[in-house]
Amino acid sequence: MNEWRFRVVPVEERAAEAPVSRDALRDDPIPQLIYFAFDESGAKDDEQARGLIAIYDALTGSDLAELLPDPTDDPRRLLDGFAEELSNVLYDAVIGGALAFERYEAPWPFPSEDDRKDDPPPEPKPPDDRKKEKFRVRVLDEARLPMAGAIVRITGPGITPMDRVADGGGWVEVSVDAVPDSCDVRWRAKDWPDFRFEQTASLLLADDDDGGEQRLRHLGYDATSLEERVARYQSDFGLETTGDIWDIRADLTQWHDGGKKPIPTGRGQPNQTPSDDDGAATA
Repeated sequence: MNEWRFRVVPVEERAAEAPVSRDALRDDPIPQLIYFAFDESGAKDDEQARGLIAIYDALTGSDLAELLPDPTDDPRRLLDGFAEELSNVLYDAVIGGALAFERYEAPWPFPSEDDRKDDPPPEPKPPDDRKKEKFRVRVLDEARLPMAGAIVRITGPGITPMDRVADGGGWVEVSVDAVPDSCDVRWRAKDWPDFRFEQTASLLLADDDDGGEQRLRHLGYDATSLEERVARYQSDFGLETTGDIWDIRADLTQWHDGGKKPIPTGRGQPNQTPSDDDGAATA
């Protein structure tokens, strides 16, 4: 790793833009670095492995470096199969703007051509974007408006643990091997020291009463019954209070799934104050 400089980018500096494609990466050192540091059973070079483990810890908040000061001495086999996990974390971080790298001395001392003929390295292949599934989460403020530039932490099965930056519409996109049923979302404004909002978001929503109820919950309508949630929604937007999910289904789905917040109609007495003090997250 002596010829490469890696930098974990603070969340405040990460660009709130669409992730760069893996195909656009130039001079990608990750497969070779992992090859020289690890094999399927664990670490094979302490110096190389220490550097990569330090990056992994910084990205994920884990403490592998503390547990394994000499990575090749791994009696509990904590690094068994670690190469694939490390590759996924590093690529997710690079694509998401959380990790940057540059070569500052060239050329990198890869094996000579003669060495390659004798023992060609089986380069670990980066995860294939085409095999990844993606889901999006949108974070909202107390007024249920998108929080552009918010710092968002999403956790759940198969989700790389890192802070992400919401784009101009409040959206964060996550790549996973398989979309889980739900995820936990915490978020804050860029200049807040701590996370202020949190919510468990359902990711697989049906177009039925249960799906409508989940959409209302995502948007901060947390009354005891579905009828009460619908009534509060209708009150907020000056609609006739019926408590019937079918009366709001189209507008609710359009707003939750990516549209703009509805404008009060003027019928009835619209409530211009949010029903809750918490923000909201839609998926």
